[in-house]
Amino acid sequence: MSFLIAHYLIWIIVALLLGVVVAWMAAGKEQMADKPSSCWLVLGIIAAAIFVAFTHAIPGRIGHGLEVALLLLVAYLMGCLIGEPLRLMFGSTAQTAPRIAEPATALPFAGAVREASQQTQVYAGGVMAAAASTAQQFTAEPPVSDDHKPLLFAAPPAQGADDLKLIWGVGPKLETLLNQLGVYRFAQIADWNEMNLRWVDQNLEAFKGRATRDRWIQQSKKLAGGWRPQDSVGDKFEG
Repeated sequence: MSFLIAHYLIWIIVALLLGVVVAWMAAGKEQMADKPSSCWLVLGIIAAAIFVAFTHAIPGRIGHGLEVALLLLVAYLMGCLIGEPLRLMFGSTAQTAPRIAEPATALPFAGAVREASQQTQVYAGGVMAAAASTAQQFTAEPPVSDDHKPLLFAAPPAQGADDLKLIWGVGPKLETLLNQLGVYRFAQIADWNEMNLRWVDQNLEAFKGRATRDRWIQQSKKLAGGWRPQDSVGDKFEG
């Protein structure tokens, strides 16, 4: 036995260190508490290996190889038995130290998060209330039926189309949309009544409200009478 230990000393040390490393990485208080039977199993294997090695129960080359394997196994298992206590003694302080300081630093942060959350809820409530109020304003008036559709042309009239961009607030895109609806002349707009204006307003897609806000009827009456603004984009109607 002493011959085997002396001859394979380096491999025995390697197996021992390997056992220590593996046990160090896998050790923990919960694991240690749940494995009393494993410790007895390891001790039983070590005892059986020592018995086989000293009694030479298996002769020949096979027996020699088995003794070497058992010797390395014993070294590895001894390393495992050493590694777990070492981890519990030297590794427990480093693991528990951050947990002690954690509650003291977490409380102010939790308070700040709670305060920010409350402020966010108040702000979100205000935004939702404003959105609901705006929605009510736009949905308060019922939709206008097609009975109030004004005079519309299927194509540009024979006398030609007016430059609707001279109406303050009407750009190229809005002029195209008006032409698609059948509006080409200032006189058409000048003849609209209130319900005609609301019907056109609700059919202007993204430009809803523009016809009423910019007072297209009043502007068109001036333009239909021959008045022209100084600027090509029109003059804001003040009268």
